[in-house]
Amino acid sequence: GVVCATGVGLWQYFSVVRPLRNLRITIARLARGDLSTRAHPRGRDELAWLARDVNTMAKSLEELHRTMEIQIRDKSRELVHAERLSSVGFLSAGIAHEINNPLSIIAGYAEEARQQLDEEQDPERAEVLDVILAESARCRDIVRRLLRLAAPADPDWQSVELPVLIREIGGLLSELPRYAGRHLDMSYPPTLAVLGVREELRQVLVNLVINAFEATDAGGRVSIEATRHGDRAMLDVTDNGVGMTPETLAHLFDPFYSTRRGHGGTGTGLGLSVSYAIVEAHGGTLSASSPGPGCGSRLRMALPLANGGGA
Repeated sequence: GVVCATGVGLWQYFSVVRPLRNLRITIARLARGDLSTRAHPRGRDELAWLARDVNTMAKSLEELHRTMEIQIRDKSRELVHAERLSSVGFLSAGIAHEINNPLSIIAGYAEEARQQLDEEQDPERAEVLDVILAESARCRDIVRRLLRLAAPADPDWQSVELPVLIREIGGLLSELPRYAGRHLDMSYPPTLAVLGVREELRQVLVNLVINAFEATDAGGRVSIEATRHGDRAMLDVTDNGVGMTPETLAHLFDPFYSTRRGHGGTGTGLGLSVSYAIVEAHGGTLSASSPGPGCGSRLRMALPLANGGGA
């Protein structure tokens, strides 16, 4: 009898008590946040099936936790970027008033002095005045770009044909001597209309194409491609230039972040952040991708279609 009782007790321990204890330990670890822990089911009884179900639940929880971490990281990055845009927009209102007025006076006097100066008699002073005028214009451009971040969206939107805009910008920028030797390819459907402010979308496209030109040497290739995907128009500006690192991609649209990707470029770091704000105000998205340094880049603008978007 003693031997039988001992045998029954051992059988009960190994088949019931120990599996339950292991299952309790596994569940306790999961409760503490160790989602990688797993039970070790043996056999095909009810306790083994219960352990397998716990493993399935743990795997689902681990995948859900990983997905939520990625979403939280992405949303946090978007929130930080939005806060930076907001702070720059608030700052720009004061900058416009405090800098524009004295800057206009400086530029006005410099222009008047330049007109009255005989360049042949005093070429050095003429060169100095030319530098003052050029830098004044550059400062006005910086202030204007800052104001774009603070200006509210224009409610009077219209239908804008992207093919017309692409032809206009392509013809304008491809003729600039600074970008001589670059090849510009354009691809678009006969009609593709989006809803927005034409001049603002034109500014975004100019920024994207110039950014691509600056990233390439003579002989480089830049392409503008417009396509339709569902209820959105996609506009891709691609180059085969210097490419971007993951760090650059993470901060590309931050205000005042300048990669100076062009050879000898002197960017202010505002062009792409202004473009990002404009596209976002139009209900669209602006994103960038690159396989890595030396492998080119792609900037993609997605905008809602206007009245079906055309053919």
